[in-house]
Amino acid sequence: MGEKINYKRKRTWSENRYVLYRVVIIGTIVAFISGAFLVLFVLYKDQFGLLSKAVAEYDNAKGSTGSSNNLISSIGNNASLIITFLGVVLLIITLISQTTNAHKNGFKASFFEFLKLHRSNVEQMKTKGKSGHDAFIAMYQELMEIIPLVENEKLPLRSPKQVYAVAYLAFFWGVGPSSSVILKDSLKNNYKMPEENLNQLIHNLEGYKNKRDKEIENQSGIGTKEKKNLQCLLDGHQSDLGHYFRHLYQTVTFISNERSLWYFEKYEYGKTLRAQFSNHELAIFLFNANSPLGKNWETEKSSYKRKLISYYALIKNVPPSLVNQLKIRESFPSIEFEFDEQ
Repeated sequence: MGEKINYKRKRTWSENRYVLYRVVIIGTIVAFISGAFLVLFVLYKDQFGLLSKAVAEYDNAKGSTGSSNNLISSIGNNASLIITFLGVVLLIITLISQTTNAHKNGFKASFFEFLKLHRSNVEQMKTKGKSGHDAFIAMYQELMEIIPLVENEKLPLRSPKQVYAVAYLAFFWGVGPSSSVILKDSLKNNYKMPEENLNQLIHNLEGYKNKRDKEIENQSGIGTKEKKNLQCLLDGHQSDLGHYFRHLYQTVTFISNERSLWYFEKYEYGKTLRAQFSNHELAIFLFNANSPLGKNWETEKSSYKRKLISYYALIKNVPPSLVNQLKIRESFPSIEFEFDEQ
């Protein structure tokens, strides 16, 4: 059974503009055709249906033997002009249709190139000895280990969602000689926290990482390579995820900005892109969107069209057990989630 598309959602001005544009063109053509026949009827209302009688009466009234031929010629000339004009209009419509189809075919080819690059980005993702979709599982597990560390800090934040956003920033940037500086600046720019809280948070995260790494190093029966993979906590993922999310955002905006497509056509392309996501990939995507790093995906002040996650239901298939903390039903009320349909 095909997926239900929310046609009752509020249309954007861009959509209304192009719908109006097409309606005006079709309406103009229909109005002209109707008007042409009306003009013919008004001009020759006595002649239609009773042409022979009308011609005879016209000849008697004018006393001219050639008047009937003139009358028929006049009707034929006017009809010929109208038919010629309609032919030109139909030619224009055909050219517009061909141009639109050419745009759509070009878009389709470009979209699948974007899709190919997305798959390549996923395949190149590596962390803790894992790659591809398995790397997202490892990332998710790491993020779940970081969240309780941030929760225990009792930071002066307004909501639990901000706690998860801070945890995601720590996961994304990591801690270390240079990473800690970037993390601190990111937190300072996005959250009004006292300097003391920021320093304490980063100090505790660094302490936890160092302690954990030493414990792993001292474990026996584990090879050097495996130890190195286990010691990746809070190393940061900006080099991989930064590129991944920039390209993903570019792909979705490429769909959204295509003017030759109707909404349901754009939605189908969005659904094709969504089908590439694994469950843990969707979870990381959601935590990113909940953080300042992903604010362009979905913001309260933006138009509905710019709420790209809701507009294309990109997280429709996410398992709720992976993202319970984010209360996705409240955050994305317009999305009919797959788990709600079961």
